[in-house]
Amino acid sequence: MCLNSSHTEVKLEPTFAPLSQDAMAERGAPVAKGPPVGPWGNRSGHFENSPGVREQGKLMTTQPLPRYRNCFVCGYENPIGLHVHPHVEGNAVVIRFTPRQEHCGFRGALHGGISASLLDEAMFWAAAIGLHRTVVTAELQVRYKKPVPIDVPIRVEAHLLQAKRRTARTRGLILDENGTVLVEAEGRYLSVQTEKESLADFFPDDEGMQNFDLSRLTLEPEL
Repeated sequence: MCLNSSHTEVKLEPTFAPLSQDAMAERGAPVAKGPPVGPWGNRSGHFENSPGVREQGKLMTTQPLPRYRNCFVCGYENPIGLHVHPHVEGNAVVIRFTPRQEHCGFRGALHGGISASLLDEAMFWAAAIGLHRTVVTAELQVRYKKPVPIDVPIRVEAHLLQAKRRTARTRGLILDENGTVLVEAEGRYLSVQTEKESLADFFPDDEGMQNFDLSRLTLEPEL
């Protein structure tokens, strides 16, 4: 969610098995309140999960994040938007998405600008959670390593690298079904919210955003 104004090879091999919502309820997993978050994932595919997943046999709950109604990336009332559902999963912000033909840059490949938008959405949330304040994008450096395919599920991850006063640094990845890094990014985000302000001051037209409490979420910095 963009409100503007040394190369690292990463190999991730996630192994996820979905849990039903009933199973999660039996384990006392939290149920988020706020705006509609819709189904988990954008379309059916390898990374589709219910609000709980297992990673290498370990139960890991997920926490939905609010979606600003008019946002191009996550907005549930934006008719031309991507309609993604960001959430916190473990120590990362995660988005699952399946690019479609109308998202092409070249034939069979996702447009680079949409890749950057997906990364910025996830990295925005990682920074906002790290600072417990809403933020704007100050810098976004994107490295395109491999084409992002169309009609194939992808996973977008954002990790908090560092959070100091009003500035947060984050790292983002776009991964294919096998955990191969297709696109990676680093960003710097600035807090624009004072201690006397709340999200309502920045999202006066969205009750779900207004009622969301960033202070109840935590991401551990990775630097």
